[in-house]
Amino acid sequence: MSYEADAQQPAASLPASSIPGSSARPHAYEARVSGAPAQWQAAPCGGDTIQGHCPQQRRQLSMPATSGLTGDDSDAMSEGETEHGAFVWGTNLVIEDVQHSIRRFMRAFTLEGSSEALYHTLIKQIMDSEEVFLNIDLQHMHKYNRELYGQLIAYPGEVIPLLDYEARSIVEDSIEGELPEHKSFTVLPFNLKDNKVIRDLDPDDMNTLIRVSGMVTRTSGIIPDLRVGLYRCAACGEEEPRYLVGGALEQPIKCPEATCGKSMTMQLMHNLGTYNDKQLIKMQENPNAIPEGETPHFVTLFAYDHLVDMAKPGDRVIITGIYKAQGMRVNPRMSTTRSAFMCHIDVVHISKDERTKTFAEKHDDYMADDFSQEKTQHEPAFQLGTQSKEQLEAKEAELQELGADPDIYEKLTASIAPSIWQLDDVKKGLLCQLFGGTTKEWSGGRARGELNVLLVGDPGVSKSQLLSYVHKLAPRGIYTSGKGSSAVGLTAYVSKLHEVMEQQTVSVAKAGIIATLNARTSVLACANPVGSRYNPRISVIENIQLPPSLLSRFDLVYLMLDKANESMDKQLARHLMALFREHPPEPAQAVIPMEKLRDFIAFARARCDPELTDEAGQDLVSAYKSMRSQGTSRKCITATPRQLESMIRLSEALARMRLSPCVERHDVAEAVRLMKVAMQQSATDPTTGTIDMDCINIGVSSSVRQARSEQEVS
Repeated sequence: MSYEADAQQPAASLPASSIPGSSARPHAYEARVSGAPAQWQAAPCGGDTIQGHCPQQRRQLSMPATSGLTGDDSDAMSEGETEHGAFVWGTNLVIEDVQHSIRRFMRAFTLEGSSEALYHTLIKQIMDSEEVFLNIDLQHMHKYNRELYGQLIAYPGEVIPLLDYEARSIVEDSIEGELPEHKSFTVLPFNLKDNKVIRDLDPDDMNTLIRVSGMVTRTSGIIPDLRVGLYRCAACGEEEPRYLVGGALEQPIKCPEATCGKSMTMQLMHNLGTYNDKQLIKMQENPNAIPEGETPHFVTLFAYDHLVDMAKPGDRVIITGIYKAQGMRVNPRMSTTRSAFMCHIDVVHISKDERTKTFAEKHDDYMADDFSQEKTQHEPAFQLGTQSKEQLEAKEAELQELGADPDIYEKLTASIAPSIWQLDDVKKGLLCQLFGGTTKEWSGGRARGELNVLLVGDPGVSKSQLLSYVHKLAPRGIYTSGKGSSAVGLTAYVSKLHEVMEQQTVSVAKAGIIATLNARTSVLACANPVGSRYNPRISVIENIQLPPSLLSRFDLVYLMLDKANESMDKQLARHLMALFREHPPEPAQAVIPMEKLRDFIAFARARCDPELTDEAGQDLVSAYKSMRSQGTSRKCITATPRQLESMIRLSEALARMRLSPCVERHDVAEAVRLMKVAMQQSATDPTTGTIDMDCINIGVSSSVRQARSEQEVS
């Protein structure tokens, strides 16, 4: 980025890192400036050429009819245009006027019902940190000053550095002194008014600030990206730093030392330069936004420094960044480029979709440590980037109050798929899966905390609706079926589930690659019987033809059968008719709204890790012994250690719903009940009517095996 100097001097380009207060994002924003107009005594652009410089055709900024500037702002703009001020090269922006508008916005904008300047207050709260990250909601800027909003969208590389400079100025005014130059201030604008679709990006969006949403498919490792290169003279050893400007590093022609002055002796010292962290991210359109019959479109993203590793494959994110084009080299060793250009987005802000935050784990999530303003402003991807400390504390108190409600279990159950009538035990099992248990790790071992649930039954019993509802809450959930996936792909996917569902890893040993990949996820599956209608005279294994080794890895297996009952059918019909009315009945409306339910689940998973008490542990042991003893007389297995582990996970999930640090005895009692309900349905021997885990573990009940052995003997 260049600035026009006075008529006697050529236009100059200034490196970002040479300016006080700049946060040194040289690639994401070209040549950042401090916004201090006193450093440039420049004149307005008058001619097409200055001292041999041929500027490109100037872009004119289109402003709305009502700019939002009144009084002093309008006067300041007119004075800036008439006086000799600094203009941004190639634009009609006067730096002083833009800086004045930014100052008024950051020091005067207030939310409704508040008398304090929002961003002025936020900066003061976080100014003690070494690196300050300030999220600015552009909806606020559009509301306060539409002209400034338009300038930021059209010229982000020029206006964003002025936001950084103003944030630094606010802190310096507060402490009544100057800050050290190494202390950086990074302003992260987000929440643009218009949202772009990846397939609709076109040349009109080049070099403008855009917002696109999609799903991350691939991320690279950290790439060292040169920011400042150090050149050393091979003859005399004189050193000269050169800054990266416009993506290029200009090599000195001759030694700057007057006594030397030799040409072609300056060598780049790679180990003495300054580098930024850089990461390449591939993002595709959201699966649910792809038009019918179309393939998903992709876009390349480049994240820098603090945004590196912010998004992971599978995350649904909203990206705010600058859309750019880069020439493709004919040969990597040549500077000649082709006529075709590669487009990419330099990321400014990453905002994770709220669904991505639902299953936040404590060790890698920003909500894990604390729900504080410092974490909010230091985490660029935090969804609540402009909320004050008091607002966040109020939200936390609201969630704590919800967890302390004595009827929270019933309210949560009523909020899961409220349009589906009854099926309370199934909903409670799904609720336990959403909250999950606590993952344990020790030397040489690991016990998963995720629950796996399988729904089996007749057609038309709401299996798919329950699956779809849970998928809406899942952060990285992949919804697939036999109709939407190829047979080969689905078969390979299911075959790998054996290891995924228990050890939560995927081992690969093929083509010279030997690796063990983490697959820490829970599985919710629906299965229809082979003959469409469930046959109660045969086992679950025979009904759905699923391998016993795979079926045994589900913690809960529910049979959802369509049985004729005049009274129940009448109530169900009335419920369905009520759903089609203009005002659905209260039972069909969620007690807790979905948005609040998402927040509560995320809060519980991140902040609560319940532990078993001695009394709860003794109850679990007693329940397991009782379940095992039921098959002693019949010489069959009625419970395995996997059932005990499942009951532990269910107990921990029930305690999490109450935000309790301990698993109580009533949590164990409910977990045992849920386990028995699922076992009575799925593990019942169709010939004897009693529970036999062999029906699930090996696919054949003990009574059938005994009958077969007697026949062989006879």
